[in-house]
Amino acid sequence: MSANPRPPEFQRVGSAAALGVGERLMVTVGELELVVFRLAEGVVAIPAACPHNGGPICDGDLNGSTVSCPWHGYNFDLRTGACEDDEDLSLERFEVRIAGDDILVKVQT
Repeated sequence: MSANPRPPEFQRVGSAAALGVGERLMVTVGELELVVFRLAEGVVAIPAACPHNGGPICDGDLNGSTVSCPWHGYNFDLRTGACEDDEDLSLERFEVRIAGDDILVKVQT
């Protein structure tokens, strides 16, 4: 019988006070490159690369809660991860918590 894998943990990735609405923060957690966005609805964390073709979605235009990949223009709803242009694509979303001034992201370690 094998041991259970270590449970997911929250990692501090930045300051909530330093991230205004409409701003983003690039972070690396372990081997994961993530981008953290502050939306009017809250804070979300996604991979820095687009699931379509690996483009730098971290650099994409943010319009409300939608981010566009600069390579091919695919639009993603950051609230759900859904791609507005291809229902077979979606962004992985990582659970985010704000604790005091800390932005915490849940990742597998």
